[in-house]
Amino acid sequence: MEGLQPVVAAKINDADVRFVLDSGAYYSALTETAALQYKLPMHSDPSVIPEVGLTGGRISTLATVQTFTLGTYPLHNLKFFVGAPPFVNGSVGLFGQNLMLPFDEEFDFAHGEFQLILPKDCKSAPGAYWTKLDPVGMMDLETISSRNPTPGGTAYINGVKIHVKFDTGSPFSILSMAAAKRAGITPQSVGVKPNGELGGVGGGVVRQWLAPLATFSIGGETVKNTQVAIGEFRSYAFDMLLGADFFLSHHVYVSKAQRKLFFTYNGGAVFKLDAAPTSPQSPAPSPGESAPASDEPPDAAALMRRGVAFAARKDFDHALSDLNRACELAPSQPENFYELARVQADRGKPDMALKNLDRAIQLKPDYVDALLARVRLRVKRHLEVGNDLPTLEK
Repeated sequence: MEGLQPVVAAKINDADVRFVLDSGAYYSALTETAALQYKLPMHSDPSVIPEVGLTGGRISTLATVQTFTLGTYPLHNLKFFVGAPPFVNGSVGLFGQNLMLPFDEEFDFAHGEFQLILPKDCKSAPGAYWTKLDPVGMMDLETISSRNPTPGGTAYINGVKIHVKFDTGSPFSILSMAAAKRAGITPQSVGVKPNGELGGVGGGVVRQWLAPLATFSIGGETVKNTQVAIGEFRSYAFDMLLGADFFLSHHVYVSKAQRKLFFTYNGGAVFKLDAAPTSPQSPAPSPGESAPASDEPPDAAALMRRGVAFAARKDFDHALSDLNRACELAPSQPENFYELARVQADRGKPDMALKNLDRAIQLKPDYVDALLARVRLRVKRHLEVGNDLPTLEK
């Protein structure tokens, strides 16, 4: 997790790259900068439906990657839309549904994991295989196809039926203005506050507000007295996007063969992650019950991923515990010290953060993210306390 953006590693030809995992994207996409940097051939194809973003922007130019590698699995002559928005986390594009469609999808963002699974003889198997707790959340999925690839189904806002889509590319869940009005919520309602603007594919923006919500119900789970973003956008395909905040608070499995989505509650706030936790009602377990002690991460890499996920949910105490432990178990891995430093910086411990950034750079002198983070932190320290910055030489 990079904040509220899930990121996956891949290769474009022989270059290591990162993509934002976007289950709401019809097709995978690259930034124009990345397409030019990797010298990819680009063209327009009138037979391909343009990718349309939440904010109304459209992109229709395609680039071809000769060899795209996910893990150890190569795909050849793979096409990407060109025009994804630039990402502050260094990602080069969106990992979309054209790469997920043949598989079941498992999202366990609380542990920093995403899996593509090819099931065999699993039509009657329990979907939430990771837990023995019963019942689990379950909802029927609408038909998934190449023209409707994003998982979606039915939920309820204040008792009013709505159509939801599961979109990991959206950092937070957002409800359309039209659906909010059906549920009795408008920008003029008591407790509703402006919440800035939302950007997206194609460069457009929409205004949004933060609104109190009496109930949100899905798959047998009900969340009471929470808050949700509402946006000034129009869509005939859905009323609400369930974003990365929902996925951080739930372990989700999308079964294409069973046409069902299974989930368990991980604990913490479901939507507004910097608010006090709002525990869902039955069938979701109470906080802590969905992660038994035997589910402890098996190694330093898993601890690091879980620690970063804790940080995304603003649970900094658990994040620091996991990341410190990861550094102890794998003291030669620079990523552990870099992630620990990021949390320490967010918690107002710049001296400790700088020490760990120094350690990460010592282990990997060309670690660009750590070098940039150290520069930013040094400049911030200089502005706050007036310390002299080191002389910059060519």
